[in-house]
Amino acid sequence: MKTYTGNSTLDYIINLKEEYLEYIFTTKKGKNSYNLSYKDYYLKKVIHKSLFSKRYYLNVYKNGSSDVYLSLPLFKNESQINEILVYSNKRRSILKKYFKEEQLKKIEKQKNQLNRRKLIDLKKEEIKNKKILSVVEEFDKDNNGIIDLIEDKNEFNLLLKKHQKVVIEKGKEFNQNYTHQFIKVGNYIKQKRSNLQLIFDCIKQVQNQKELNEFVQILDVEIHSYNLFLINSLNLIVSLIEDDQITFYDIYEKFDKLNIYNSNWENEISDKLSELNKGINELNQNLRGVMYEIRDMSDRIVSSIDDLSYITEESTKMLDNRLGEIDSSIKTNNLLTLINTYQTYKINKNTKSLRG
Repeated sequence: MKTYTGNSTLDYIINLKEEYLEYIFTTKKGKNSYNLSYKDYYLKKVIHKSLFSKRYYLNVYKNGSSDVYLSLPLFKNESQINEILVYSNKRRSILKKYFKEEQLKKIEKQKNQLNRRKLIDLKKEEIKNKKILSVVEEFDKDNNGIIDLIEDKNEFNLLLKKHQKVVIEKGKEFNQNYTHQFIKVGNYIKQKRSNLQLIFDCIKQVQNQKELNEFVQILDVEIHSYNLFLINSLNLIVSLIEDDQITFYDIYEKFDKLNIYNSNWENEISDKLSELNKGINELNQNLRGVMYEIRDMSDRIVSSIDDLSYITEESTKMLDNRLGEIDSSIKTNNLLTLINTYQTYKINKNTKSLRG
């Protein structure tokens, strides 16, 4: 630091520091001071001439302004004012360069941070896409966009059509319109198959990993409830045409309690899912609500018709024979294996949860 002192119209002190020029002057009221940063202010030398002398002073300008911010006191010695001017300009140049380098470093750091964030986002997107692809491959192994489960024929309607005369005669015998009620069951199955596809399509567009996992679990439950409903429905027809009234009315009453013969619930869910698929990104909150509705209804169906104790080796053969009549690819034991596998999985999961 270099110091200049003197008296012009006022006593003054000028301290040349590394980052700023300190100007202190004394008035009747006391001392006043300015700290003038070299990078924010610049100086110009002004010559003040009179008849008998020449004096000098410095005008201070703020960056971006053409108005004089401050005039430093008059100097008799030109070398002193030149020293102040040279030093301040030198420090100004150094500080501006340093400031520019710091700004460049800051910009580079921001770019690197942005690139890192982009890379992280890309990785997250890649992981998410891999997990969605894994879900797609799990439920759509032939990758044709349709969930594998619903690519088979609607065996219930085919079986009903083949044996409609027997169903009509049985209805007359018991004074019931079984045909109409069975058609409602068939429509329920058809709508449930359609909703499985809609759920699958929604899942493929989900952005949130937590929701993806949650919705896949809901789809698993919905598939399980569909399988349960399908095997019960097929046995409903077969037990009627085979005169197994105990099995028939057991299933019939369970369906009645679930309001299958009168409910439009699956149709309503289908409308909601179709609407959500049009604008999945804007309606994630609504999607969550619909998914929870589906889960609750699936749980209800499962708890109502998951008792398959009526299915025996004999009834399995009987059902397979009837399915063979309509050239169905469904094998009763395969369907039962799917149902039992999921039930075992749920039991093990609940047991693990209680232990943990």
